[in-house]
Amino acid sequence: MRAVRHVWAKGYDVKRLIYVSSASSTIELSDLESILEVSQKRNAEKGVTGVLLYNGLNFLQVLEGEAAAVDELYKMIARDDQHSGVVTIYLEEIPHQAFDGWSMKVRMGSVDESDTPEGAERVQNFVTGLPATLPEPVRKILASFNTLKS
Repeated sequence: MRAVRHVWAKGYDVKRLIYVSSASSTIELSDLESILEVSQKRNAEKGVTGVLLYNGLNFLQVLEGEAAAVDELYKMIARDDQHSGVVTIYLEEIPHQAFDGWSMKVRMGSVDESDTPEGAERVQNFVTGLPATLPEPVRKILASFNTLKS
């Protein structure tokens, strides 16, 4: 496993954090629906944006927002028993949020098509349709998630 890549700018109050984790073997469609519903509400209240990718085995999530809000949210996420092995893989200060308007989207890859939570998107390629302002290093991280097989 590579070390976390930290990119620190000069004095930005906005942070982007990307982590990966292993989904619990007991996770079901209703759990994903709950994750989506709770995340969208909580993130909108805190001004946090991002995307959650799920391939049937692993999660990769991008969180963007005011640094203190992202830190608080990440601590809650790390304690959640719906996944394990939470590892931060990218962390940077940013001038603005690339996922502006995405309080949280769930994008699902190669899992059973009959099991798509309401409000989630099924995609063949996790990078398709992402914001154009997303920096290339982040785009590459998300693209690499396509290579993980469930």
